[in-house]
Amino acid sequence: SLPPVITCANGCACAKKCYAAKLCRIYPTVKAAYQRNYELLNGNDREYWRQVRDIVSVSKYFRFHVSGDIVNIDYFAEMVTTARLYPGCNVLAFTKKYYIVNRYIDLFGPLPENLKIITCHIGNGGSVTAVLNGKSFDTSMGFTPLDGLVMGTRCGSVDAGAVLFIGEKEG
Repeated sequence: SLPPVITCANGCACAKKCYAAKLCRIYPTVKAAYQRNYELLNGNDREYWRQVRDIVSVSKYFRFHVSGDIVNIDYFAEMVTTARLYPGCNVLAFTKKYYIVNRYIDLFGPLPENLKIITCHIGNGGSVTAVLNGKSFDTSMGFTPLDGLVMGTRCGSVDAGAVLFIGEKEG
């Protein structure tokens, strides 16, 4: 993982209440580890990617970025190369910088099947979309605008079991 906020989208609204930034404030060793990763990436990117690939090579699942985001298109190209080198590993990445992914696809074609990119927006409103090779294939949006994630202006999805439970308890 990379440091939160500095590698995220410019002006990202979530920076003020970033869970990863809070994690770094609470656990200084986590902050130091993310900073070391960032310094290695900027000082010796070959070594950074060698270390990432060493982990991916022995993993069935790998997630880029518990914190931080795709730095630029060159960084994303290395993510793609890593996924291609290890097709037996399912690689996952979350991003708010989907424009980098789209640009990569425009320039170089489809992503490997084992690389899954998820993009989301969380603010007073919220949505999550699963995207495969630049095309949305699943979303948190429901049948009507009231369904989906809970947000400031809608109830979101409600578990039918909860309605029955409340009915039983409250009469």
